[in-house]
Amino acid sequence: MKRIFVIDWILIVVFIMSAISGFGLHVAGHGGTHEVWHNWAVFHVFVSMLFLIAVIFHVAMHLEWAEFKLQMQRNSY
Repeated sequence: MKRIFVIDWILIVVFIMSAISGFGLHVAGHGGTHEVWHNWAVFHVFVSMLFLIAVIFHVAMHLEWAEFKLQMQRNSY
């Protein structure tokens, strides 16, 4: 499987996990104990950092593709 597709699938999975943990964090803030809220907060921060890292790799792949296309365009003249 191509690297860009792997990164895309990771983005999808990590985004869903971030949304679920954000929802869990929100619900825990409405009556759960502080320990439960803290656990959701730690998990949400961890997953959000993974999402950020995946986005950086995703953008880097697009930049590599754009540079390649620009180089091909320059070489065609």
